[in-house]
Amino acid sequence: MIKDSLVIFNKETASVLRDKRAVFTNLVLPLILMPAILGSIGFIQNYQTQKRADTEYSIAIVNEPGPVLLAGATTAFEVFLADWLTFNTQIEPHSNQGVTVEFPADFSWQQPQAILVYADTSRQDLTFAASRVQAAIQEINRQLGEARLAALGLDTQQLYPLQSELVSLAPDSVAEAGEGRLFLSSVLPYMVILYLFTGSVALALSVTAGEKERGSLASLLVNQVDRTAISLGKTLAIMAIAIINALASSVGLLIGALLFSQLIGGFTLSVSGSASLLGGIATPWGSAALVLIILSAASVSSSLVVFIGSRVRTVREGNSVVAPVTMALVIFAMMIVNMNAAQNEWMFIIPFINAVVVMKSIILGLLQPAHLAISLLANLVVTAILVYLTAREFNLERVLFTE
Repeated sequence: MIKDSLVIFNKETASVLRDKRAVFTNLVLPLILMPAILGSIGFIQNYQTQKRADTEYSIAIVNEPGPVLLAGATTAFEVFLADWLTFNTQIEPHSNQGVTVEFPADFSWQQPQAILVYADTSRQDLTFAASRVQAAIQEINRQLGEARLAALGLDTQQLYPLQSELVSLAPDSVAEAGEGRLFLSSVLPYMVILYLFTGSVALALSVTAGEKERGSLASLLVNQVDRTAISLGKTLAIMAIAIINALASSVGLLIGALLFSQLIGGFTLSVSGSASLLGGIATPWGSAALVLIILSAASVSSSLVVFIGSRVRTVREGNSVVAPVTMALVIFAMMIVNMNAAQNEWMFIIPFINAVVVMKSIILGLLQPAHLAISLLANLVVTAILVYLTAREFNLERVLFTE
């Protein structure tokens, strides 16, 4: 049976490798698409932010107040605001083409009063300008408050005497993890599982329902090949392609995320190099565990789609069945990616979900061997059941029906 399975495996993988479009879609496109998408988003955000910062805005000041004493120097409000925003005052008050700052008629810097800022919030540029005006007013407010406290012989520490500090009881691997590793632990497992499944759909339906439509499945079944060998061989072929697609997509995601972080600034994926970013993946134990859990998850996704393909009559019908399954997978992966697996050990026995929590645990350095063993065993059992059910389908006459 194993020999026949390998023959089927070689046949299916060879047909994929001969198809240049399939190779491009599963290997090359993910490496280009994710960096292109995230890089474009980062470039656009960076460009828009820079453009807003460099734009000269029109600001109308109603009832402009007198100078304010800040840091021992008297400063006019317009002069202070110029440090926060480039602007001119050539606009009528309350125009929707600019921002209006309205002080009360009897305004005094020494009395609590409301300063109104008018802007058309449907426009992003004017919303940005209004936020900078408000930030400038808040800074004046802070400095005035500190000056009043100093005049009374007080400072902010005396005004707010109680301080709190969070002491982490989390394991060192989590407590020392930078935001890059936490980001990776939340995004990478979800994306890998999604790509494992979606990367296997098209090919799996092609070698099952597609072969029914082309009539090539009948010639395979009359050759007295063991049905389990056929099921296993097709599953192994789909599994190999799905893993390649998932790895290429994950690498593309990492490249895109790094490019995005460089373009927008203010967020780094790594605190002290790639080892910090990858966490437990950088260790031999973590790498081995990652390979095993990806292989087991790929076996489940491939055997599931092959089983669906053997049950449906056409590729179109198969796509209609796979669509809600994909949606359910996306929803469940998003729901559980931030759950605490240590308090929900049932997660390790459910395929796909166990792969997400195991990969997250690997990155954070929290994986326990027992949890990995349970997950691998659960995935192996489900794969075996699906391969068996697919083999049964190949034994039934209806497997050849396309109508």
